[in-house]
Amino acid sequence: PVQDKEEEEEEEEEQPPYFECLTWASVADEALTSKVWFVFTYPISVIFRLTVPDCNYPRFSGPAGYVTAFLMSIVHIALASHYLVDSATKFGCIVHMPHALMGLTIVAAGTSVPDAISSVVVAKSGEGDMAVSNAIGSNVFDILLGLGLPYFVSNVGKGVVPTVEVEELIPSIAILYGILAAVVGILWWSNWMLNPKVGMSLFGLYFLYVIFAYIHGLN
Repeated sequence: PVQDKEEEEEEEEEQPPYFECLTWASVADEALTSKVWFVFTYPISVIFRLTVPDCNYPRFSGPAGYVTAFLMSIVHIALASHYLVDSATKFGCIVHMPHALMGLTIVAAGTSVPDAISSVVVAKSGEGDMAVSNAIGSNVFDILLGLGLPYFVSNVGKGVVPTVEVEELIPSIAILYGILAAVVGILWWSNWMLNPKVGMSLFGLYFLYVIFAYIHGLN
């Protein structure tokens, strides 16, 4: 145990100070774009550094650090999602955008950013199957738990039965099945390999989907 503690202290000494990434010296030799990004994201970087432990440091590399980082990340995602939906609703009211259109575009893209980032990270590490599984699993979670839990709480806790405008959802459900079939077809065409062509094809599908959602929402 003493030897392990000494090794952890040596590893921590090799790493930069914990809050050095929040100082100007950390980007002094970087490009102008990095400096602008540093200033732009400084407030949220400070909040994350103070509330989410960096598990790359030995002091936070144990089970307690991992669990705390995971739980605090969920808290930040929940808060960000809340204010995203609230801001999107107000923005939609200002520009007279239908709620269904906001949900299909702005809210959906904003709440899926964490999933996209995690997929990029695992794909870069060579775990393509994990990236695909993350995308599919997150959609299953959103549909089953993301819809089921709020409706359950609304019925049991408040005694209110929420109404759903089915007419606006039928085209979305049809698009969901169509995109799923297109994704499987693209992966089959690429011999189940994630390459730049597959990425461009999927991006093109999303671009067409946004155009359709916008036109359909305006109608």
